Amino acid sequence: MGAPANMADRPELARLFAEQSRLFTLQAENSAAISKALGGAPPAARASAKNGSAGRSTAAAPASGTVANDRALDAPNGNPIVKFTPRRWEGDSFNGCTYRDCSPEFLEVLAEALDWSAANPKVGKEQYAAENARCATLARAWARRIQGQAPAGEGGTPDDPGIDSSKESW
Repeated sequence: MGAPANMADRPELARLFAEQSRLFTLQAENSAAISKALGGAPPAARASAKNGSAGRSTAAAPASGTVANDRALDAPNGNPIVKFTPRRWEGDSFNGCTYRDCSPEFLEVLAEALDWSAANPKVGKEQYAAENARCATLARAWARRIQGQAPAGEGGTPDDPGIDSSKESW
């Protein structure tokens, strides 16, 4: 992310840009330290590996993380397009499909990958962490909706997906 062209004319922009860059760097360092302290994997992945279920998602097992509500799913940006296939996914590719057109199992694996990506952003990609976290909540909610379960409670807007705080987030 480069500095705006007119930054020399506006010292307050230069100060804000420098502060934003500093915060992104601190966030990346903090995420790396947390990941290292946790053994390099999020708690949900470690628990799955311990239970012998790594790489598999079951419909009966509740997903870790937060879940968006129906209102967020029905918002104009509540049905994103799949942009990548997680490494752990062994089924058909859903690249280019909307979340609505994916299998619940794929969406659970995608949500875990997006959560990990949000918690461990690559250097220079920190600005995408919030969007990855938002898409993870939407993926879990779409998985629930496709399975015939109600997503989360009321509330939520396109920018605030109405996260169900009763679910534990790592």
